[in-house]
Amino acid sequence: MSFYTHEIEAPLTRHGVGKSRVIWYQVLFLPTRLARELPLRDYPRLRVRGEIADIPVAGAWMPSGDGRHYFIVSAAVRKGSGARIGDLLVMRFVIDDQDRVDVPLALEHALVARPQLQMAWRNLSPGKRRGLAYRIAQAKSDSTVKRRVEEVLNILSTIP
Repeated sequence: MSFYTHEIEAPLTRHGVGKSRVIWYQVLFLPTRLARELPLRDYPRLRVRGEIADIPVAGAWMPSGDGRHYFIVSAAVRKGSGARIGDLLVMRFVIDDQDRVDVPLALEHALVARPQLQMAWRNLSPGKRRGLAYRIAQAKSDSTVKRRVEEVLNILSTIP
């Protein structure tokens, strides 16, 4: 029995996003039959976690603007699976907690040390918290982590 509640098989497709400057992604499009079953009206950017070609993934089904939704397939997944444009990929997933934020340990410690900023952090939307946490999590060196944590703490100190 699978832990995942949903499964699709779809071709890896190149998809451009943006009007004045198009950014190209390699994506899977959500089949229409499954789109009708998911709570996309309540959560247009539906956060999910699962696997593509047996490689763990987490992200969101994003609206494409034409009624479809797509999931960005990362370079790591493409490399790990050897997938190329047009290849059929299997994605299994569950709907994730829409408010979940993975807080980097360095930021968690900094917030514990500065309790006056904890309320400001909690008052941010989950999306804003995810964005700030992601920026820290993507840092490659300890000095960059430290600098980015300070940037977040400075942002939080400006919030009433």
